[in-house]
Order: sequence, then structure tokens, then C-alpha cells
Amino acid sequence: MNEALLSIENLRVTFGAGKTQTEVLHGLDLQVGRGEAVGLVGESGSGKSVASLAVLGLLGNAGRISGGRIVLDGEDLGRASEARMRALRGRRVSMIFQDPATALNPAFTIGAQLADVIRAHRPLRGRAIRDEVHSVLARVGFKDPRTTERAYPHELSGGMKQRAMIAAAIVCEPALLLADEPTTALDVTVQAQIVELLRTLVDEMDLGLVFITHNLDLMAELCSRAVVLKQGHVVEAGPVQDIFLRPSHDYTRHLIASIPRLPVARDMGRHQPEEPRNVR
Repeated sequence: MNEALLSIENLRVTFGAGKTQTEVLHGLDLQVGRGEAVGLVGESGSGKSVASLAVLGLLGNAGRISGGRIVLDGEDLGRASEARMRALRGRRVSMIFQDPATALNPAFTIGAQLADVIRAHRPLRGRAIRDEVHSVLARVGFKDPRTTERAYPHELSGGMKQRAMIAAAIVCEPALLLADEPTTALDVTVQAQIVELLRTLVDEMDLGLVFITHNLDLMAELCSRAVVLKQGHVVEAGPVQDIFLRPSHDYTRHLIASIPRLPVARDMGRHQPEEPRNVR
């Protein structure tokens, strides 16, 4: 593995207080290097998304890290102030959410939303911001960034919305990207395109990527290593090939047997997405 960019050591997360406390993550270990994609796999309720929220410092008032450490590029995030975490989110670590339809603001154009992210974290103003918006939209596969810039979220297809979300996540050139079920609402062909895009960004930007999913097939297309979670416990971890060919836990074998295989082809990801229509 490359030198660790993200190191999660024996992470425990608890919700509630007093007699109502419930530990939902029980000792997660996970390391991600620069230029590496690592899968975090499990069914709904296994603790995958909780782990990503812990990295971002977004557990809310009800949740807390009750044990372990999260170290990003040498910095212990458990000791970081909220002001420091606000500075890190979007700049050093970014999130791609599961449903771009709810993550994007319907009242603002894609260009305006990307510009807001840039203003919050980069010393660019005026024309330089618009140039950066066009550049990042082209990078995620839009053939006509100027048209996309003027589009509202409802004018984009599901795959295009997800590309716009990825653009927002990478526009400040973070070191670490957390992708929480980024293909769940998409059809098979578009899933393949998004996976191919993420693979390209990991390679070109030397990103560390945590790919959170219940779909082992998509994870195997993208990731070199994986951690399998069941009810907050790590039941298996290692190279993806070993997990598929020689799973050591019954739960992993159940996931492999029960989740439909998707015909993900590398060349499918090279297709360009359609452009938004009826842009004002």
C-alpha cells in the first residue's frame, strides 16, 4: 500500500447518552493511500455511512467518537476544532453523496453552486472562478461546460446530476474523496460511467478514495482493497481479489451470492454523458 493518507484506527462511534447509549461502530481499521481506492462494503445499517460522517466530523449532537483515531495526512481529526473541520471539509476531504437530487440546491444553477464552493475554499475571484467552473465540468465529462453551467438541477439527468456533484467534490482539489453509494439511483450503464470517471480521477489527481457501497461488483471494478462491515463490526479485510475468490467469512459469501452481478465494462465508462436540454 502507498503511504497512508487516511488512517482509521480502532474507530468506535456511539449514539445517545447515559443508559440509552448505543455503539454502532465497533473498532473499524481502514487505511487509504494517495492514488488508491479502497472499498467499504456492507448492507444497509452496517455502519458504512457512519464511518464517513465520523471522518467529516458530521455525526451531530447525538453521535460521538467513543474510541480510536482518525488521522488525515498526519493530522488527528479527533482533536480538530469545528472551525478547523470546516476548513478541511471541501478543501482536504470531500464527500459525494448518494442522492444528488437532494444534495444539489434546486434554486441555483450548477455554475452558481460550484462557484460557491470555490469562493469558500480558494483565493479565486471574478473570471477566474468561471474559468475554474468550466474546467472542472469538462473534467467530469460534460462536452459543453457553458451550457451545463447555466442549467438547474431539474434540467439534468440522474447521471449528469451525479457528475455535477463529483465536480463540486473535486473543484478544490482535495486529497481524500468519500463516495457514499454514488451509483445507487443510476441505471447500469450510467453506473459504469461513474465508476470509470472515479477511477480516472483517482489516477489523474492522485486522490485517496473510500468507495462506500453494498455492491461488490462495482467495488471490484474500482478498488484494490476492501473492508467488509456487518452491524458495525469488521468481518473481513484485504485485497479485493482475495475477498472474491477466497472469502473467509460467511457474511462475505452471502453478499457475493446475493447481490446481482452487473455487466460493468471499462469501455462503457468512456461514453460522454448527454447535455442538459431546455437550458434557460
